[in-house]
Amino acid sequence: MQMPGWFIAIPLVVLLSTASTTPAVGDPEARPEPAETSVRLVGRHAITVHAGLLSSATVETDTSPGRTNTETRVSGFLGSVSYDYWTGQDWRVGVDAGVLDVETSSSVEIGEVTSETAVVVPVLFTTAYYPSALAMGRSARPFASVAVGPYVGTATNSRTGTTVATTTVTETVIGARAQVGLDVFFAGRFKTGISVGYHFVSDFEQSIGDDSNYSGPEFSVGIGILWGGAG
Repeated sequence: MQMPGWFIAIPLVVLLSTASTTPAVGDPEARPEPAETSVRLVGRHAITVHAGLLSSATVETDTSPGRTNTETRVSGFLGSVSYDYWTGQDWRVGVDAGVLDVETSSSVEIGEVTSETAVVVPVLFTTAYYPSALAMGRSARPFASVAVGPYVGTATNSRTGTTVATTTVTETVIGARAQVGLDVFFAGRFKTGISVGYHFVSDFEQSIGDDSNYSGPEFSVGIGILWGGAG
């Protein structure tokens, strides 16, 4: 029995249509790409402002006949501004400049006024590692970082009375910081985070304010803006 022409044509058309729309198993370009599991960081830049959680803040006033002493000290990590660049999806390098300690004191007595100010400023070059295996969803990335650089201490002592005298001491020592934290990226252009760390600082030869060593813990939160990279 002879088959009608349309009986053979219809299955042939269906077969050709299916073959043209089905990707080849061995063709990697035809496979659908897996969804990204983490925010893209490689090639991105960031400027971040960090606010420190202070370890101590004191104001002391001592008054005696003919003399008044006032001292204000804010110690611990106060804050910093950092620039960062992601050289890879898991690696970041950058520079961070901040304030570690600020002190002011004054003494007033008959015929003389003495005042002193002191500040310690670290300038650190940082390297951070964001392990992909610890990524929390697409936007949260834990990290660990190390940083080294100079810690610049400056103290100025002024005395005003029958004469005026000002003495300034500036000294630089080398220090390092170890840190762990968590960064959260959102809206494609912003980041926020929290971190804890510790500063290992060499001794200053002369006291800067009340201390010659400024090693100690750091606690901070930060918010920044990102640009560049793949987004």
